[in-house]
Amino acid sequence: IATTTTDSDGKFEFTGVVPNDPEQPYTVEQTNNDGFDDVNDSDGTENGTTLNQIKVDVSGGDDTDSFFVDELASSSAPSGAPSVSSKPSSFILGSISGTVLEDVDNNDSGDEPLSGVTVTLLDEDGAIVSTTTTENDGTYVFYDLPVGTYTVVETNLPNYVDVTDADGQILGGSNDDLDSTIEDVTLDAGENKTAQDFVDEELRTISGEVLEDTNDDGEGDSPIPGATLALVAPNGTVIATTTTD
Repeated sequence: IATTTTDSDGKFEFTGVVPNDPEQPYTVEQTNNDGFDDVNDSDGTENGTTLNQIKVDVSGGDDTDSFFVDELASSSAPSGAPSVSSKPSSFILGSISGTVLEDVDNNDSGDEPLSGVTVTLLDEDGAIVSTTTTENDGTYVFYDLPVGTYTVVETNLPNYVDVTDADGQILGGSNDDLDSTIEDVTLDAGENKTAQDFVDEELRTISGEVLEDTNDDGEGDSPIPGATLALVAPNGTVIATTTTD
């Protein structure tokens, strides 16, 4: 009487069908797609008698339960248990992580975590791979990294500098890593490289006054503007000079 094809959801429909004599139902026949066979115990409703055929009675109303179930033919179905294809090891991703700590007692080792510090990851060509900031505990992590050689760069917080003999003491980096850059961080497939650490210290301020003793009592009475002062390192080197205002 009519033919149709299933839509993308596998559904089919015949409309405008005249109600049949209850003793003479309609038959819906399915033509299998290439490479498919019928599933014996699933095709058709309880009225079905033949594979790929369903007897349909619409004498009392619509029929919406006409289902066909197919499966790949034996020649098309996989033989035996499917094997898991091996994934190239170079595509197993890894990570690089570390901490940014503050040296609060000037012993060149990290004491307290520094949060909110920007850390940038560069690839071997110097291109930015990712940027992150340290957590409250001073930690940072770069996830989902392929095999490669990376550089980790820290951007110091305002008024902070690097502890040069502590920065770059890492696992897997070069021995000359100093300051805010950790170079030559090599990452193998699936490796989680840790201990890429930075240690910073906060700059300090030295201040005071130059006063004149005007009444010879050993106490400063009046400020002396324009007086020159020098800051001298323990080895005798003049680090900075300033004048009073």
